[in-house]
Amino acid sequence: MFTPKTVRKVVGIIGVVGLFAAAGSASALTGKHDLSAAGYGSTEKCIFCHTPHDAPGVNGPLWNHDNSTITTYNMYDSTFSSTIDMTVAAAPGPVSLACLSCHDGTIGIDQYAGNNTGSTKLMPTVNQVGTVLATNNDLRTQHPIAVTYDDTIDTAFNPAVDGKVGTAVLFANKVECASCHNPHDNTAAPYLRSTNAASALCTQCHIK
Repeated sequence: MFTPKTVRKVVGIIGVVGLFAAAGSASALTGKHDLSAAGYGSTEKCIFCHTPHDAPGVNGPLWNHDNSTITTYNMYDSTFSSTIDMTVAAAPGPVSLACLSCHDGTIGIDQYAGNNTGSTKLMPTVNQVGTVLATNNDLRTQHPIAVTYDDTIDTAFNPAVDGKVGTAVLFANKVECASCHNPHDNTAAPYLRSTNAASALCTQCHIK
C-alpha cells in the first residue's frame, strides 16, 4: 500500500525522469555516453552522470560524477584575444563544470558517487590532442565558455530569443559547453544541438 511519503517519492522520481526525457535523454542510451556495458561498476545508463537522490556533485542536474580536481582554469578573454568583446566570467559555469568533470582529463570514468573500480581510463579531453588538460588548466584554445551573450556589444551576433539562439541554449544568459552540445542526443555527432553542415550551428550565433 502506498503511503503519502511513498507517493511523494514516486512523483519526485517521475519528475526527474521527465526532466531528462525533455532534454532528449532517449538518445543517451546509445553513443559514447552510454557506459553501461563498459565495465565501470554499473550496468545502469544514467548513473555515471545523474542520480535521483543524494547527488554528491553540484555542477549539474542531480550530478553524480566526481568533480574535477582543477580549481582554477585559464579562461578565454580579451587579454588573450582582442577579437572578443563580450564579457567572459572568471570561471566556467556549473553546466560546463559538469562536462569538464569528465572531459578535462583529471577524473576517471568510473569515479561517480564514491564508486571507483580502479580504472584510470579518462574521457577524451576538450583539447582533442590526448593530453591531460590539468597540465596547464588552459581553456583558451577552445571555444569561449562562460560568455555573457550580448549582441548589443558585438553586432556580429544574432539576437537571443527566449534564452536561445536558434538551437543553441544559453544558461543564465551565458554560452557554456551545453549551449552547442546536448549530452543526451548524438543525432548530430559529436552530441551537437544541430548539424554543423556548412557551419550551420556556428552561424546560428555568428553572422558571417
